[in-house]
Amino acid sequence: MQLLANPSFDGTPVGVSWTEIRTNPTDPLIRADAPAAVVEHSAPNLLWLAGVNDCVDRAIQDVAIPADTTMLVLTGKIQVRKRSLPDDLDVANIEVRTTSDTVVQQLLHWDGVMQLTAWTPFSATITGNHAGQTIRISVGSTTDDNTLTDFYFDSLALTATVCR
Repeated sequence: MQLLANPSFDGTPVGVSWTEIRTNPTDPLIRADAPAAVVEHSAPNLLWLAGVNDCVDRAIQDVAIPADTTMLVLTGKIQVRKRSLPDDLDVANIEVRTTSDTVVQQLLHWDGVMQLTAWTPFSATITGNHAGQTIRISVGSTTDDNTLTDFYFDSLALTATVCR
């Protein structure tokens, strides 16, 4: 059972079901204007994090986990593209948090050194028993003031295995 609302970021209005926490309030994170080199996995929208210096951006969604859930797996696609020289201070993370925003588990981590110029699948199992709880999925990035890195996400899914 897929639990995320608007997992491909294509719902209307743009960004529905996701809360954007962004450094630049006028620069949306969920958007359809990615560079031409980033062929979208599921048009029209994607989540575009970073891309500017000294930036901390996140897209979050609170998800109610069914009481009979026995396993949770988060999957999706990512591209990591640098605009100039490599650095190791730009990062992107996917985390499980409480609804009060405390980190429970870091699921995945990418840095500005890696270059993923095609859509690359990822998968992570969420540990712990979250059955009957509401958790927060957080997709975020932090950049420094050097080289720019763009982190693109699309086609997320939070799949619950339930015992019925």
